[in-house]
Amino acid sequence: MESRCQYCAALSISDLVDLAKKEFSNWEMPKRAFYQHHRSLDDLELSANNGCDFCMLILDCFKGTSVNDGDPTWIWRQEWIGRACKLEDSMFSFAKKLPTTDISIHIGASHVPAWETLDDVRVFDNIFINFGPIRDFKDLDAYGPLKLTLTIPWDDQVRVGNYRIGRFPTTADIGSELNFNIARSWLKNCQEKHPTCITYGTSQLPTRVIDVGASEGMRSIRIIHSEGMNGQYIALSHCWGGRISPVLTIETLHQFQESLPFDALPANFRDAIIITRQLGIRYLWIDSLCILQNPHPGSEDHDSKRDWEKECTRMGMYYGNSTLTISALTSERSTQGILKCLDNLPNPRPVKLRVYPDDEHSYEVTVQNIAYEEEETLKDLNENSALAVRGWTFQEGLLSPRQLCYGKRQIYWKCRHGFEAGDGLPSSPDHRTPQFDFHVLSPVLHGNLLSRPRRLVINTEGLLVEYCRLVTIYSTKKLTYKSDKLPAFSSLAQSIHSALPDKCEYLAGLWSHDFLRGLIWHRQSSTAIHSLEYRAPSWSWAVTDDAISYYQPSEFTIVKFNLQLLDWDITFRDPGNPFGETKAGHVIVQGRTVPLIRTQQEVMINDDRKTDIGTASYDETDSDIRPSAISGRDIVFVILKDDGSLIEVRNPMFTELEGLVIDSNAFLPAEHIVLLIGIRRYDEGGENAECLILREVIGENPKAFKRVGHLEITYPTQTYIETWGSQVLRLI
Repeated sequence: MESRCQYCAALSISDLVDLAKKEFSNWEMPKRAFYQHHRSLDDLELSANNGCDFCMLILDCFKGTSVNDGDPTWIWRQEWIGRACKLEDSMFSFAKKLPTTDISIHIGASHVPAWETLDDVRVFDNIFINFGPIRDFKDLDAYGPLKLTLTIPWDDQVRVGNYRIGRFPTTADIGSELNFNIARSWLKNCQEKHPTCITYGTSQLPTRVIDVGASEGMRSIRIIHSEGMNGQYIALSHCWGGRISPVLTIETLHQFQESLPFDALPANFRDAIIITRQLGIRYLWIDSLCILQNPHPGSEDHDSKRDWEKECTRMGMYYGNSTLTISALTSERSTQGILKCLDNLPNPRPVKLRVYPDDEHSYEVTVQNIAYEEEETLKDLNENSALAVRGWTFQEGLLSPRQLCYGKRQIYWKCRHGFEAGDGLPSSPDHRTPQFDFHVLSPVLHGNLLSRPRRLVINTEGLLVEYCRLVTIYSTKKLTYKSDKLPAFSSLAQSIHSALPDKCEYLAGLWSHDFLRGLIWHRQSSTAIHSLEYRAPSWSWAVTDDAISYYQPSEFTIVKFNLQLLDWDITFRDPGNPFGETKAGHVIVQGRTVPLIRTQQEVMINDDRKTDIGTASYDETDSDIRPSAISGRDIVFVILKDDGSLIEVRNPMFTELEGLVIDSNAFLPAEHIVLLIGIRRYDEGGENAECLILREVIGENPKAFKRVGHLEITYPTQTYIETWGSQVLRLI
């Protein structure tokens, strides 16, 4: 450090923290409280050439980074290419064109969004190199700061006041001893110190588990029948990504009980065995090796079918009772492996900075440029990773009391107590952790596993609201076999059912005690196409593979004319599993109805809200009616006919006209009816009439109707609704 320039020699992290206390500005340059560095890039270059290593790091970043697509916008390209970057294309060249190029430095925290305050900061792990005049954060034509990362070893943590300094360095080898040490410490700390998590206690093992052996050196592994024995075990949550070989079948069962061929297993399974051994746990549960599989997909195999149906009902228990679940977040198929080893991207040589300016402290922190491609957060992985988009793994993650998550760049930990990352950065609701959190549901799923069990007081309304959110998120997930729509959700439904009032029954995805709210799902995008192969009744969200939503389920209060659920009958493919696949189902309801006339006519309607009274959202595009040109979706309004029935019209443009002429020759012959679910009151005031659009099913005896869409009447009047007749209907 003797050769450092006067500005770098006087720079310390504690001084930057003191400046942040005066004016905290996480991403944009502070207007007053910043550390003044060199007055120009020319001075910076001269200092670097004279041997100042910190000036050289900054200069290397400028010269080795090209301008983002030729446009020096707020965000740097982040990819450092070093000498491969032509000087005339570099950030250095573009920056020198500014009228002033003075350099200033401030400290920041990557776990805190730009709009948060100093009160939200727990770790300072970035310093920003600003250059040129002060710029506004919203000015997209301005240069942004260069972001450098502060790192410090796990065993040498440093604090300045209330703030930890630096993130922990991560290794390119996910299977490194460092990462196994971190994982073991997370598990030990959770078992010993988290009052809301389960303890060291054992639980009943699944029907079959993999005995991974007592030590790393043992290559002999095998499948065992647990026969009710207790123990600690790990479960694997992974993407199949196509056919897996080998799997457990009637033919391979005896062989695998003798010895499971380690080298022949897919990479994910081999890595899961290694992780289990490293954590000091004897048993591992993997679905395709512990549940009988059909060796010839498409053919009938009654043994594997019966075994799968039986084990499917226990899935919640298997994940819920596990010591932890290994979540292979970024492995798209079983052959890709969990313990990845990626090449480090090229970066300029890092340097050390003093944490304190005085000689009494010798603490130092490493300053380095980390490429954007090397950045990874659990929030992003939980939204976009291979595992995050799959249907089966959604419930596996929620049911697991602990998860050891494997990304491409680092490992993560999730339990009821909180979140940990290999880089040591804390969670942030908006920035690094998953967006959804189920406060009522979580203790329902894991309340019986607490280290200090207590009697749960269930907020039933809150649980039902979270159930609607749960369904909305689940509807976006993908399934290889579409018939798994209800089975892949069944363990969650089974757990929730145990916390609901007595006699509340599960009706193919809806609850008998909350049936009205359950009916008013609607499409998220242009369609909610009903499955051609029977999977669920038309009124259930499980009828479609498209994403669905519920309108503000927390504000659901039916105050008038509510639909009556009189009776129901659901036939299950497995009579022993009322939460799984259905063969048929209907409900008998009584409610107010009114005819709905559909038309091919496209009309302009006034925007004075006098003629149209509501909007309709159809699950599927009707081939008889041309969709509107707006975003490829039907823009459907409902208006009153003279006799009190409803007419739907399409309004391709929101142009105001003084009159409205309906062409009765354009009416379609197919009859539809509107069934009122009830008048819904919003918490902030106002009422809407929630309705289903139904079509009679030809040839059904007794007479039956199917849902084809959802209708919301925004200007209902009690006098008008009272003119609707009351009917008893059978909905299938």
